[in-house]
Amino acid sequence: MGHEDARKLSPAAQHERRRQVIRAHKRGRNRAQIAEEVGLSYTAVSNTLKRYAEAGMQDWRLAVRGRPVCFGRSLTASRKIMCNG
Repeated sequence: MGHEDARKLSPAAQHERRRQVIRAHKRGRNRAQIAEEVGLSYTAVSNTLKRYAEAGMQDWRLAVRGRPVCFGRSLTASRKIMCNG
Protein backbone atom coordinates (compact mmCIF):
# COMPACT_ATOMS: atom_id res chain seq x y z
CA MET A 1 0.00 0.00 0.00
CA GLY A 2 1.44 3.38 -0.97
CA HIS A 3 1.46 6.52 1.09
CA GLU A 4 -1.51 8.83 0.80
CA ASP A 5 -1.38 12.58 1.30
CA ALA A 6 -3.57 12.93 4.39
CA ARG A 7 -3.86 16.68 3.88
CA LYS A 8 -6.24 16.02 1.00
CA LEU A 9 -8.61 13.96 3.13
CA SER A 10 -11.69 15.42 4.78
CA PRO A 11 -11.30 16.35 8.46
CA ALA A 12 -13.47 13.37 9.46
CA ALA A 13 -11.29 11.00 7.42
CA GLN A 14 -8.13 12.47 8.95
CA HIS A 15 -9.58 11.94 12.42
CA GLU A 16 -10.38 8.32 11.59
CA ARG A 17 -6.82 7.76 10.33
CA ARG A 18 -5.48 9.12 13.63
CA ARG A 19 -7.73 6.74 15.52
CA GLN A 20 -6.46 3.82 13.39
CA VAL A 21 -2.86 4.77 14.18
CA ILE A 22 -3.56 4.91 17.92
CA ARG A 23 -5.47 1.62 17.95
CA ALA A 24 -2.65 -0.13 16.08
CA HIS A 25 -0.09 1.33 18.50
CA LYS A 26 -2.10 0.05 21.46
CA ARG A 27 -2.14 -3.42 19.85
CA GLY A 28 1.65 -3.38 19.96
CA ARG A 29 2.51 -2.58 16.34
CA ASN A 30 5.64 -0.58 15.68
CA ARG A 31 5.60 2.64 13.68
CA ALA A 32 6.80 1.09 10.44
CA GLN A 33 4.07 -1.56 10.58
CA ILE A 34 1.43 1.06 11.34
CA ALA A 35 2.59 3.23 8.43
CA GLU A 36 2.30 0.26 6.07
CA GLU A 37 -1.12 -0.82 7.37
CA VAL A 38 -2.74 2.62 7.45
CA GLY A 39 -1.10 4.01 4.32
CA LEU A 40 0.61 6.99 5.93
CA SER A 41 4.27 7.88 6.06
CA TYR A 42 6.46 6.91 9.00
CA THR A 43 6.77 10.61 9.87
CA ALA A 44 2.98 11.10 9.91
CA VAL A 45 2.58 8.10 12.22
CA SER A 46 5.34 9.37 14.52
CA ASN A 47 3.81 12.85 14.67
CA THR A 48 0.37 11.39 15.43
CA LEU A 49 1.71 9.25 18.26
CA LYS A 50 3.75 12.14 19.67
CA ARG A 51 0.72 14.43 19.66
CA TYR A 52 -1.41 11.71 21.26
CA ALA A 53 1.18 11.19 24.02
CA GLU A 54 1.29 14.92 24.74
CA ALA A 55 -2.39 15.82 24.63
CA GLY A 56 -4.54 12.72 24.19
CA MET A 57 -7.50 12.58 21.83
CA GLN A 58 -9.24 15.61 23.34
CA ASP A 59 -6.93 18.01 21.50
CA TRP A 60 -8.05 16.76 18.09
CA ARG A 61 -11.21 18.68 17.50
CA LEU A 62 -12.52 18.79 13.97
CA ALA A 63 -11.64 22.39 13.22
CA VAL A 64 -12.21 24.61 10.22
CA ARG A 65 -9.22 24.41 7.92
CA GLY A 66 -7.62 27.02 5.72
CA ARG A 67 -6.92 30.67 6.09
CA PRO A 68 -9.53 32.99 7.58
CA VAL A 69 -12.11 34.59 5.32
CA CYS A 70 -10.81 37.85 3.76
CA PHE A 71 -7.26 37.20 5.00
CA GLY A 72 -4.56 38.59 2.72
CA ARG A 73 -6.84 39.66 -0.10
CA SER A 74 -7.22 42.99 -1.79
CA LEU A 75 -10.77 44.16 -1.26
CA THR A 76 -13.17 46.60 -2.78
CA ALA A 77 -14.89 49.09 -0.46
CA SER A 78 -18.01 46.93 -0.22
CA ARG A 79 -16.01 43.78 0.63
CA LYS A 80 -14.06 45.64 3.35
CA ILE A 81 -17.30 46.31 5.19
CA MET A 82 -18.24 42.61 5.00
CA CYS A 83 -14.85 41.41 6.31
CA ASN A 84 -14.36 43.99 9.06
CA GLY A 85 -17.78 43.63 10.57
